[in-house]
Amino acid sequence: MSRQSRKTLAILGVLSVLAMSSACTSDSPEPDATTDTAQSVPLKMMTFNIEYGGDEVDFASVSKAIEAADAEVVAVQEGYAQIPAIAEDLGWSYYDARTQVVSQYPLIAPSDPSNPEVYVQLEPGNVVAVLNVHLPSTKFGPNRAAAGESVEELIDGERHRVRAVEPTLSAAERLMSEDIPVFLVGDFNSPSHLDWTADAVGQREYVTAEVPWPTTVAVDDAGLTDMYRSVHPDPVEAAGDTWPASRPFVPGYNPGPKGRPSDRIDQMYSGGAITTTDIAIVGEEKSPITEIPVSPWPSDHRAVVATTEVTPGALGTVVSPSQRLVEQGSDIEVLYNATGSDAATLVITPQAGGDAVTSDVSDAASGQQTFATGGLEPGTYGISLQNTGGDELARTTVWVVLPDTEPTVTTNKPTYKVGEPVEVSWTGAPGNKWDWIGIYKEGADPNKAWYLMWQYTEATVEGSVVFDDAVNQWPLKAGKYSAYILADDSYVKLGGTDFEVEE
Repeated sequence: MSRQSRKTLAILGVLSVLAMSSACTSDSPEPDATTDTAQSVPLKMMTFNIEYGGDEVDFASVSKAIEAADAEVVAVQEGYAQIPAIAEDLGWSYYDARTQVVSQYPLIAPSDPSNPEVYVQLEPGNVVAVLNVHLPSTKFGPNRAAAGESVEELIDGERHRVRAVEPTLSAAERLMSEDIPVFLVGDFNSPSHLDWTADAVGQREYVTAEVPWPTTVAVDDAGLTDMYRSVHPDPVEAAGDTWPASRPFVPGYNPGPKGRPSDRIDQMYSGGAITTTDIAIVGEEKSPITEIPVSPWPSDHRAVVATTEVTPGALGTVVSPSQRLVEQGSDIEVLYNATGSDAATLVITPQAGGDAVTSDVSDAASGQQTFATGGLEPGTYGISLQNTGGDELARTTVWVVLPDTEPTVTTNKPTYKVGEPVEVSWTGAPGNKWDWIGIYKEGADPNKAWYLMWQYTEATVEGSVVFDDAVNQWPLKAGKYSAYILADDSYVKLGGTDFEVEE
């Protein structure tokens, strides 16, 4: 069967999640039941840090690069809330802003929005999972190596990146245990232990020793395969550097290769039934590393595209809303799929108590239903998929808000002592992949001032983080500060609150 035929079957097999979760054409059919036996499917997977939303140089070149690579699924970093625009520019029907993935194949969000994966349906009911990461950039290893740090110091400086990737590795192990193949890709901001080998010592002036970089060692230990090194095992013959790229000059930040330690920090890993048959670097025309050239190149990172064969796994039981943050008056499209038991009803229940809204889904194994929100009060709602006996098969959460409601940010105390942990909570966030909480001097403009410390919201609509000695630049000195929530790796402030630190 041809690739296009398989893709058509997959698209006919599911109504993709819309808006904040995934987008699809409005006339897409409902999903079919899971197929009994999955077949191997060719798939071209790409990872692409587009730099500050992709429009520093030329936004059209982002789509141009994806098209030149002939990619079918793309994990984007530094999307800056541009994921819907990228999908529209490509003419693709599917995107997931929660994980910054755009796709020619249908995308399905997991029932539990705290799970970091998104499912790509390659055949009716059969999927591969994508995990997209952008790890912290501070204490960049090659810079520290060039400054003369020892191997022990280099390893110690990676602790924050190891902590950052651990939840994603746990998700990858869970998915593989469920026989779901996994792509773990993104901007790791870390060299690879497979690159800084004994043979590579001296090939660059700052590579003076073999370094078991702990971030990639942790990925290896989780049972994932470095896709680039599976095709190009010798780091001396094929370094595969992805940063920095020589994109055209723009006012302000221009890393360029001159005087900057370069490395392969944009990485792709696979787990489960995935075979990588080819992999290529996409980048600027004049680079000897580039294999697929695009001009003008839009980013300070080169992209990586892999040609693979994937045997997808069964989707399993899931209930997935079209969007998790819903303005009152808008409809909620709810996709569901049940295995081993017929689905009978979808029930939406207010968390604060009150009457539930029930929709009969006619004992169908899978499908989609629409809920109107005009009669729902603002608040948090659970959506439950139940079988004919009233047993709950899956549950998810949505938030209904008044139109034009901004996120709310609070701290657990107005005043702290130096060294005391600061807990920052939020609700009503858009739930983009890389929304983040930044700590600034009180009232600072994030477009002009530098943050003091930060953490991602992990794409949550409602949640909290604690700033303590586990974050860089801790502790805060005595003074007045603001905690902001900012959009999707950008410096667009969505909301904030003030607090004080005393001696």
